[in-house]
This record gives sequence, structure tokens and C-alpha cells, in this order.
Amino acid sequence: MITTTQISSLTCLATTGLLTSPDLPRLVLLNAARLSQAYVRVATWLTAHDVEFVPATHGVYVLARFGPHAKTCDDENDVVRRLRDAGVLVAAGRRFHLRDMGWVRMTIAVNPDVLTQALARIVTELKLRRKGVRPRVKRGGSVQQDELEGSVSKDYGVDSMSWKERTMETNWHERLAKKRKLDHSTEKCDERVLRKHQCRKTGSN
Repeated sequence: MITTTQISSLTCLATTGLLTSPDLPRLVLLNAARLSQAYVRVATWLTAHDVEFVPATHGVYVLARFGPHAKTCDDENDVVRRLRDAGVLVAAGRRFHLRDMGWVRMTIAVNPDVLTQALARIVTELKLRRKGVRPRVKRGGSVQQDELEGSVSKDYGVDSMSWKERTMETNWHERLAKKRKLDHSTEKCDERVLRKHQCRKTGSN
């Protein structure tokens, strides 16, 4: 078998053009924002349909347990097969060292329209049910019964976010801010300990 580490000329040109583009910072931020929005949408949708999942902080994948009653590898494979036959490609969770059966890994790095269709197919194939609905106030002031905030809905545009999605994103940013504050406090503490140690060392000399 022949192996090679060569990269095609087209790939090299495309990568070079991207990395040297003056729009690179904007593209990186735009990519991060869209991935964040896609994750919040999927996480809210999973919560709304009472599907267990592993909260993600990085990356483009989400681990969800679409087969909560699976006991064997065959049961897990059946969930993967059913979703594949429905047009949704996922990977079995045991490939990623999950001990319990019934888990799958799905990607969120897809077009919003594709994501909408995929979630709808999952609902149909696995017969998932929402936990409930809540009234949503429209701009005109009227109240309509809509799908649970964060579930698949045609009026969720690429740049729009539901109330619950905004709440989840706000909480995420709050947790991130707290972590950064804690990291900053830890750094200051380390600096004080280091200065104290240096002072003692100087005094002993």
C-alpha cells in the first residue's frame, strides 16, 4: 500500500489564500458565532425532547443518547441504522469510549436548513415528543402557542434566537466570565507566592 503526505495544489492555494486573507479574523469570528448558535439550538432541542446529552464546550460534535433503552451493541447499531435510513448520519457512541449503550455522536457544523431537516427526521424516526409548549409573545403583543423554545421551527432564521436560546447563551458567557475571573485570580495568587518566595530567598542570602 502506498501512502503519501502530499497535499494537492488546489488545497494549498485555497489554504494559503484563506490564511493570508485580510478577512480571516472576521471569518473566524463568524464561524465561531455560527457554531455557537448551532450548538445552542441543538442543545435546547435535545433538552426540549428530553434527550440525554453531554454538554459541549469546544468542537463541532454533540454526544446524545437517542437509544436510552439500548442494552447491547446491536441495540446501539439499530439506532444508528434507523437514523441512517432516515437520511441522518451519526456515529455509534461506543467508538468514543462511552460505557453505556445507546449514545451517538452528531455534528452541528452543517447548514441551518440541513440541521432543521435532520432534527425533523430524527423526531419522525425515533418518535420523540416535546416536553411541553409555552406561549410566546410576538412583536404585536399577541400570544401564540408555538413549539417549545429552541425546538425546530420555520421562523427561526439564521440570525434569530429564541428566548431560551438567548438565556442559555447568556448563562454560558457568564460561566466563561467567572472562569476567566478565577483564572486571573489564580494567576495573581501565583505571582504573590512567587514574589514572597523570592523575598525570602533574598533575605536568606
